[in-house]
Amino acid sequence: MSTLFVNNLSTASGTNITLASGKQLDATAGTFVPPAGHIVQIVTHRHGDMPQHNTTSFVELSSNYRATITPKYANSKILINATVNINPACAVNTIFLWKLMRSTAGGSFADLADVTDGNTGNRHAISSGGSTRRGNGHDTNDMNPIQWNAIDTPNTTSAVTYSPYFKQESSGTNIIYIGHSASNQNDWGSHSFYQATIMEIKV
Repeated sequence: MSTLFVNNLSTASGTNITLASGKQLDATAGTFVPPAGHIVQIVTHRHGDMPQHNTTSFVELSSNYRATITPKYANSKILINATVNINPACAVNTIFLWKLMRSTAGGSFADLADVTDGNTGNRHAISSGGSTRRGNGHDTNDMNPIQWNAIDTPNTTSAVTYSPYFKQESSGTNIIYIGHSASNQNDWGSHSFYQATIMEIKV
């Protein structure tokens, strides 16, 4: 086995550099720098924890839902997509809100970057989540899919942990069952995993 030392590769003719059939370029011992807009790495996480929510403050749903990525580049964009099914047993007119928060290098959880602008006013900044109320005719088996979709710029190469947070309206609160129906039976009861995908995008 021999080592080839070069600073630049170019073609003798044409524009393509081609590997021979059946061969592969292995960069696991070093660093492959992708062009801007390409995926650097993907982290996936799923957990079947079954928390419950019943508070008027934004609180973390479950520490088991935390997903961590360590960016390779400080200026990368981080894309987070997550989902879980919920069974909202709160009052019919109770608004509930959800968002993502992040912890950097094991620090306290805080809002993602750029979640507010000149149009936010006094509203809750939930661009990574959403808000709604339970549907009419709700019962203990009705499940609603909830999604978190965010673009973050943590500006670090330290470990960044993302976790989902929930909040209910200040009146008419009751339990929201996360990842499972209130009813534990095999006719219409159900259980689902919290699932998250985190992607680092080169800038």
